[in-house]
Amino acid sequence: MLTGDKIETATSIAISSGLKARKNYLFFMRELSSPSQIVTKVQELMKTIKNTTVIIDGRTLDTILNY
Repeated sequence: MLTGDKIETATSIAISSGLKARKNYLFFMRELSSPSQIVTKVQELMKTIKNTTVIIDGRTLDTILNY
């Protein structure tokens, strides 16, 4: 799910819409502006990928799409 709003709004929407199950953890990727930061964060995510809802802010998404 993508929103053009704040990360807090995206989190609230994910919870209220049922995209995040009660047992799911929230994993935030925010304010990442370099590919190396993103790789590090994705490696961290891979350790907890099961039962995880990922929330990505616009700046990080832009970095991902550009690299």
